[in-house]
Amino acid sequence: MRDLQLHNITAAASDSFCGLTEPRRRELMQALLQHLHGFAQETRLTHAEWRGALDFLHQADDISNASRSEFGLLSDGLGLSSLVDLLATTPGSVLGPFHIAGSLWKDDPVDPRPGNEGEVMLLRGRVRDAQGQALPQRPAAPGVPC
Repeated sequence: MRDLQLHNITAAASDSFCGLTEPRRRELMQALLQHLHGFAQETRLTHAEWRGALDFLHQADDISNASRSEFGLLSDGLGLSSLVDLLATTPGSVLGPFHIAGSLWKDDPVDPRPGNEGEVMLLRGRVRDAQGQALPQRPAAPGVPC
């Protein structure tokens, strides 16, 4: 890539994936790149913020291993795992809770892997007030701060 400028860097980077032989993988990588570049431009991402994001990813990688995928947990926390389930119209396996700022850190969290004692169960229900009336759902408002 030569003579890179704001007006051509995204196209130049996208072209670097043209050699991928699997069409779907090429499509996914080029779309990801378009959105990632768009995000950086829209938010006017700074060097310090970019380095902080890379540091976060390195820390997640450092504590991941064969039985602990921090990137899988990140996908869950961002709601991406649930979104992919919904796009595939399959029953969701990730119901939350999503990350909440200020949540308590647990040094020894429950191990959800197979082999735990007890029976698997599915609970369904409705949340009601003291008078038995269904509580109103709070609609999600994209882009609105909590």
